[in-house]
Amino acid sequence: MISTRDVRVGLPKSVYVRMFITVFVLELVVEAFGYQVVGRWVSGHIWESNTAWERVVHVVWMLLISTPILFSWIIRQLRRQRQYLNSLHDKENEFLSLFLHNSNSIIALDANGEIVNMNHATERMLGYSSKEIEQMDRQTATTLIGQEKSHTFFAKALQGEAQEYENTLVCRDGRIIHVIENAVPIYQGDVVTGIYIIAKDITEQREAEQRVWSLAHHDHLTELPNRRLFSDQLDRALARAQEGEGKLAVLFVDLDRFKYINDALGHDVGDDVLRIVAKRMSRCVREGGVVARFGGDEFAVLLPHIEHVTEAEEVAERILRVVQDCIAFDGYEFYLTSSIGIAVYPVSGESSADLLRNADTAMYEAKRRGKNRFQIQMPSLHKHAYERFRLENDLRKALRDDELFLEYQPQVDVTSGTVVSAEALIRWRHPVIGVMPPGEFIPLAEETGLIEQLGEYVLKEACRQIEEWRSLGKHLVPIAVNVSPVEMGNDHFVQRFHSILAYMNVSPQLIAIEITESALMKNERNTLMKLKELKDLGIKIFVDDFGRGYSSLGFLKQFPVDVLKVDEIFVRELDRNYEDASIVSAVITLAHSRRLKVIAEGVEREQQLAVLGQTECDEYQGYFFSPPVSAESFAQRYLQTQEALERS
Repeated sequence: MISTRDVRVGLPKSVYVRMFITVFVLELVVEAFGYQVVGRWVSGHIWESNTAWERVVHVVWMLLISTPILFSWIIRQLRRQRQYLNSLHDKENEFLSLFLHNSNSIIALDANGEIVNMNHATERMLGYSSKEIEQMDRQTATTLIGQEKSHTFFAKALQGEAQEYENTLVCRDGRIIHVIENAVPIYQGDVVTGIYIIAKDITEQREAEQRVWSLAHHDHLTELPNRRLFSDQLDRALARAQEGEGKLAVLFVDLDRFKYINDALGHDVGDDVLRIVAKRMSRCVREGGVVARFGGDEFAVLLPHIEHVTEAEEVAERILRVVQDCIAFDGYEFYLTSSIGIAVYPVSGESSADLLRNADTAMYEAKRRGKNRFQIQMPSLHKHAYERFRLENDLRKALRDDELFLEYQPQVDVTSGTVVSAEALIRWRHPVIGVMPPGEFIPLAEETGLIEQLGEYVLKEACRQIEEWRSLGKHLVPIAVNVSPVEMGNDHFVQRFHSILAYMNVSPQLIAIEITESALMKNERNTLMKLKELKDLGIKIFVDDFGRGYSSLGFLKQFPVDVLKVDEIFVRELDRNYEDASIVSAVITLAHSRRLKVIAEGVEREQQLAVLGQTECDEYQGYFFSPPVSAESFAQRYLQTQEALERS
């Protein structure tokens, strides 16, 4: 390897030759012309002679005169030459310093591509010394610098065009490193005699980019591809299939009742179970297939290059089996099932979006048919069925993503016009459809078992709101929450209800429950027992929609009921229909005989309120006084502060 110490300053032989020729020419000129000129000058002033002796004297005389001048000129030329060589030496040292001490690798190659020289950074980067490289054969050295891969760039550089490109180099320890290389031609005159390869190690940068890419395209929990990467791979597989490379299938897998593991044992245990399931599912897919996690307990599988739908069915059956196998973890044993939907190109759709949507639809059909099974998407699965299943899935996400909220409708004293209580009504702010009233999703929640989660949310949110109003110094009124028959059927309903009140630090006197008349008539004994337990806690019982269930006040005698809410179908035409007015009057009279209060629902006109006043109805609610409003609006409009009440 070249070193800065290898450079020496001295006069080359050519300089001495040029100086000798110069002196010789000057002497000839002096002898040829100087003799006559000086001779005339001497003959005119000293003597005139043309003898040989005189001519010698004249030459000697001229040499004596010209020698100092000649040597002065020679010294000046030597100094200039010395300065030029020193400057050349400095430039060469600068270049060598740039070459040897550059932080980037620099490799000098000749026109044949053989390594001529390399700097210290190259030794550090590759792990080879310059002597080791010199001892390598040409093929090994060529592989080392990646010339085979960059042959085109090397050829262009030899033609005088500087090149920049990315390459990979092989280190001594076998590591592959990524570099950005610049191939710069080496000129001698107008001829390119080799190239410099200047390489910057970007391995850390590429690895960081790979980590970022992996984080963006993989699920952090299971390390499976995520929805984004799955969609990209599905698009590529679909493009190949459309070019005639066979069929493909998409499987949508959802774990049945996985939420109960999270609820019972915590999300940490649930995460470990998901990792185990993910590994099992990955083993069910042959090479080339893709298993991805879409989020929560949802997975997707891509099966490219299938010849027949039976191949997808076989994979689905394997997944069903491995998910069912016992999962023993941390002292627990888990038994899960899954529901799988299958969509096959081109029967089930010709685009990625169609295949994913139809696989999802088929998965919900599998759940509807009893879970722990797979369903192939067929044209017979109608649009309304998909919408129903999609709504169920959206409702699950709504509970998780805080899309639900409560509004409060005042219940007003007919005589005084003051707000004495309020009904809490759940709403769903759907990200696509908008705000949905309970009538559009409560039946679905009861059908799918989500109603218990909804009921728990309503109770907790109502309690939280009561505490917030208390902290603002508001005079509190009881809040009635609706209870589904499905909730009442839970053996732990009363205990959970009481635990929530205790945890939220809310008095039972500030909470009432509304249960429909039809719910009272189902499982009568069990319902009666639970209502009595609630009554013992101090919670008031409202019977909602009274009149629709065709029960009698005698039937209600055995239940610990506090308030009857007359259904709005009897109130709607109260001021216009004599029969409706008579029915409402009879209900109020009989209820009062049983010491029950009556609330009329759906009051929208002043005339209705006037009739209710004549029939001595206790309370009413409806749009005539106020529609359901937000908690903030309810507090501002209808809840007085304690200080205001004390002053009044």
